[in-house]
Amino acid sequence: MATLFSKRVLVGSELRECAAAIEIDGHQILSVVERPDAPAGAEDLGERLIAPAWVNAHTHVALVAARGLGGLAMQAGNMVEELYFRIERCMSAEDVAALAKVGAVDCLLSGTGAIFEHYYQGLAMAGALAETGISAALGPALQDLDGPGVHLLEQHFTELEALAKPEWAQRGIVPVIAPHATDTVSAALWRRCRDLAQKTGWPVHFHIAQSAEELERSWARHGCGPVEMLAQNGLLDADIRLLMVHALYLSEAELDLLDGDRHTLGYCPAAQSQFDFPNPVQLWRSRGLPVVLGTDAGSCNDTMDPQAELRMMASGPGFGVSHGDALAAFVRTPNAASLKALRAARGAALEQRLSNRDLLASVTSTAGDLHPSMPIGVIEAGRWANLQIVDLSAPSLWPGSDAHQALCYGQTQPALWGLMVRGRWIGLEGDLRGGLLGSPWWKESQEEAKERLEAVLQRAGI
Repeated sequence: MATLFSKRVLVGSELRECAAAIEIDGHQILSVVERPDAPAGAEDLGERLIAPAWVNAHTHVALVAARGLGGLAMQAGNMVEELYFRIERCMSAEDVAALAKVGAVDCLLSGTGAIFEHYYQGLAMAGALAETGISAALGPALQDLDGPGVHLLEQHFTELEALAKPEWAQRGIVPVIAPHATDTVSAALWRRCRDLAQKTGWPVHFHIAQSAEELERSWARHGCGPVEMLAQNGLLDADIRLLMVHALYLSEAELDLLDGDRHTLGYCPAAQSQFDFPNPVQLWRSRGLPVVLGTDAGSCNDTMDPQAELRMMASGPGFGVSHGDALAAFVRTPNAASLKALRAARGAALEQRLSNRDLLASVTSTAGDLHPSMPIGVIEAGRWANLQIVDLSAPSLWPGSDAHQALCYGQTQPALWGLMVRGRWIGLEGDLRGGLLGSPWWKESQEEAKERLEAVLQRAGI
């Protein structure tokens, strides 16, 4: 049993700031009591902000191994099929585990307490993640038409069943069903995933419409777009949760088939801006569809920090003005009429901007409600004690008078005083970075990952 107190705590799903004491019993928050001063025996954190640890809603942590490969030339093609599949076909379970540890540490250093991970070799991945201390909703990737996991299909279903055992939940790992994408998964496998989700209550986490090639294959195989294909196979009407990642190539008619109570967009703006283009997220929000933020892989993003995605999500509408017709018209003919039209375009973009609380919800409360067996993202009784302690007086956030503004638009990594995952401090209390990166475990893990990466790239001919 432990109690943390701060004069600045973001409590509840509304992220309301107040002075409060948080009582923690094992991995869970037992109570949150608003009070002006620290109770006897509590650890008093003064005015350091206690906030929910970030939830990264879409990751492939082992793919930090491909960070920096390919460059702009590779981005012009299909990076998933032309680069990542090529590397992944050469990875063993041991390779995945070693590389995943590096990616998971990268996540932890950003203040992330939980990830939604979608990858191959489920049990090897689970062991690696549990070793780092991060919590995860983990889905062994399911493929039967194409991709590195086709030969692993039945192994991955067996691993998915194993991940449901209590010993994994006790280490912060829970299962999700992870069909890879609509062009690598057959209709029969989609129905199998649907049936399993109905039986277990596990969410279904997958890529959809992430490339033009995927859309073309859906047209050729099914005579319709990918969302319509899911509808035809009973996934949209079923009482199951769908985490639908990327969704770049969807029509308005397909978006209208979705239900905000069960279907959530996984939005990865930084990655999408590199491998294709950012999702037109306003089309989802205008339909009442929830949006959660993920980084995707470090290989297509260069960072595993979901807080960095907040700034991109916040500023996204403004970039539309930069590339829109109103600015182009003004540049050609600067006059009162074109200036008025440009101001109107900017005003429309501002109306699409989200409030700070809505932005934060995409990496805290909304994401924290995705999995019924992983209660995270909110500081309230019954949730896992996934907390980040942020020093708002640090130079990157000072003066820190508005905590919500600081978390959305500042840079929290240099100000991260500590990270707690499931009631346990990561690294050293008060020294997350030094405690992690200065440990013998990290040095051994990084050396193994380096050796295994070199061997994987050699086998892949890269």
